[in-house]
Amino acid sequence: TYAGTATRFAQRAVVSEAVIRGWDVATADISKAFLQGVSYKELAEITGEPEREVNFALPPGSIPILQKVDGFKDFNPFLEVCHCDKPGTGLVDAPRAFALKLTQVTDKLGIKPTSVDDQLCVLHKEGRLVGIFAKHVDDIKMAGEKGFVDWLCAELEKTFGKLKLEWNDFSNCGIHHIKLPNGTVEHDQSDFIKALKIPSHPDAEDHAPPERILGPESHTLYQSSVGAVAFCALTRVDAAVIIVALQRFGHAPQVQHFKRLRVLIRWLQATAHRKIVYRPFAGRSVGHLRLISDAAFRKEDEDAHALKGAVFVRVDEDPTSVLPHAEKATRKHVCHIIEYYSRKQRHVTRSTFGAELYAACDAADMGMLLAQLLHEIVFGVDTFSRAKQRREEGTWAIPMSLSVDAMSVFAAVTASQIKIPAEKALWSHVQYLRELLDIRVLLWLVWIDTRDMHADGLTKGSVERTALQAIMNGEYMTEHEYKAWQPRLARRPVDVGTKIDSVDTNDVDDLADAMSKMKVSDGDVPKSRL
Repeated sequence: TYAGTATRFAQRAVVSEAVIRGWDVATADISKAFLQGVSYKELAEITGEPEREVNFALPPGSIPILQKVDGFKDFNPFLEVCHCDKPGTGLVDAPRAFALKLTQVTDKLGIKPTSVDDQLCVLHKEGRLVGIFAKHVDDIKMAGEKGFVDWLCAELEKTFGKLKLEWNDFSNCGIHHIKLPNGTVEHDQSDFIKALKIPSHPDAEDHAPPERILGPESHTLYQSSVGAVAFCALTRVDAAVIIVALQRFGHAPQVQHFKRLRVLIRWLQATAHRKIVYRPFAGRSVGHLRLISDAAFRKEDEDAHALKGAVFVRVDEDPTSVLPHAEKATRKHVCHIIEYYSRKQRHVTRSTFGAELYAACDAADMGMLLAQLLHEIVFGVDTFSRAKQRREEGTWAIPMSLSVDAMSVFAAVTASQIKIPAEKALWSHVQYLRELLDIRVLLWLVWIDTRDMHADGLTKGSVERTALQAIMNGEYMTEHEYKAWQPRLARRPVDVGTKIDSVDTNDVDDLADAMSKMKVSDGDVPKSRL
């Protein structure tokens, strides 16, 4: 029953690339999509699975209508049922059958899915990106050179019939897209936010004790309201940490959580005008990917899991122009939000250093995924083996830098001789980040002032969100001192397995014999060399 849909970051990558290249964006809807998938026979041939047998009985009032159709005049509902040749609307495998049909059509056109997200497809000609589109079942968001969208829609209409096509002002996956005359594209959910209903229930009146557990009815109301508010996190980056906090109490919410939910909805509606903005880059540069990571050590008592947050932005800046050190340097660049998250750490944390280090490692992992995706958009789809090689060599076209506000992490990773931390289990994580820098997977490690930490608003509910909201508005800015570091010489990881396999065991025995015959006293070698 699996039917993939484009990820959130793939949807944003389509818009980012379109804005950088000055393309129009469009959406197309395929009508009656679930009736146009592959048949059960074709499904069995494609997947190698047994052919599925699906039959159904019609309501009694429909029988006379069916008997008017040729071939069904003698249909007997007591002895016969209707057989499904292909999945249709209401069947669990209908989305999958349609997705396979759509993939068959696009594959014939030479359009290739990316290795990171097979629902994000690109078309290159002579090494040049011609068009890009993301699939969400029957909703397609696309952009490309002049004529690409019209050509793609014409080819799809040969199989699926007339498409509903909208340009530069449309809603896709619940997000309103609008392209302004200056080439800027904006994402917002203002209509959805304004339509949210503020929940109310007698269990959560003002005089109710804050710690009292909600009753069954108010509990259900709380869960449904939080679910509706969580959808706003697609564009409201500044509300993500609060939404996550409310979701964590969904199993047993208290009166105080119900009241906080009401406050959140009022605040969202009062600031419904806020949106994610994608501005054109100067010179149409591909820019570079900046990973901004933060953590909050304050943790839940039960599981000791702290909160981590990160925002991944595509910045209109040449990464080679980054200065190693600057004091109170105001830097302002155009940026595009590609992805962000606010969630619990996967590890038990015992210190602020540990929380920040774990969060930085997780941000680096996610960054490598996004770097591979953006590389394939710009230069073409890689095989999985080639993608693995890029991970080991750091040869993506979109270079990366990692920004943290924990000086302890910055100092530990950039030390000329890395020391084992007090918490011994963190040593391998420090070495992991250092290796990413040494092999140029990460081009820079940057320490920024906490006042400029854009991801601070993704880990704490009580801080100012000015920097985070600036990024939502398409502006990356730092106003205070920062430090950037990269190793002087890039090095490749040592292939330990190859070295061990090439060692002659006889040579090892000879070396052991020679060492056993050596006699070294304190007087033979200076103590500084012992």
